[in-house]
Amino acid sequence: MENFKNQLKMLLLGDQHAVMERLKRDFANYETLKTDKSFAVLTGKRAKPFICVHLDTINDHRYGALQEKDIEEQDGLLFLSSESAAACLGGDDRCGLAIALNLIETEKYHFGFFLDEEIGRLGSHECHLSSVINRITCFIGLDRRNTVRGESEFASYGYDNHELAEKLTADWKNLESGSSTDCKTLAEKYDLACYNLSVGYRYEHTQKEYIYVPDAYYTCIKLKNLEWDEGVYPCQI
Repeated sequence: MENFKNQLKMLLLGDQHAVMERLKRDFANYETLKTDKSFAVLTGKRAKPFICVHLDTINDHRYGALQEKDIEEQDGLLFLSSESAAACLGGDDRCGLAIALNLIETEKYHFGFFLDEEIGRLGSHECHLSSVINRITCFIGLDRRNTVRGESEFASYGYDNHELAEKLTADWKNLESGSSTDCKTLAEKYDLACYNLSVGYRYEHTQKEYIYVPDAYYTCIKLKNLEWDEGVYPCQI
């Protein structure tokens, strides 16, 4: 978990455009990388779930890039320094990004990285997946708070599938109702089920925001170990 924590701390730094450019460089040799000014999509050749994360934080729209000196750490928690001028820590959604990057080599998922979720899901609205939709089985968001530290949850947005919900309930115990996130945008377009998993942050969009690293790491490990077949999970509204 120490390596995961250090990677997450690094990912908290930089604005969304700098992070996007880093992703494009890191995955330039992937044949299935598709990029646009507002999103990047990394897809495989067989049917599997599509992981959604966004690259912006509230700091992109209210403050600017977080600095290393803004981050403090204690007992598994990351939080803002009391002297920081930042609007938030940025676990929403750099926690999701850290998890996604740790999942790529498993080859169990497709991935979408989106800009400007916090101001209206602009990147996911611009994203079109018609050329690969027959290889996507559902949409999984990594963009949800842990309402209680040490307790996992997942959120529904009305694009549900009972079989998929039951599969997720084994590891993310509490089902909540969500309001707005990128996986919902894509579920609306393509009539596939979506759920959003807790990724370790709490009190997002405020200076009180913190990340409990073990909760983020929990979701990372559970998704690494989760077994999927190629069955599709359509919406059952």
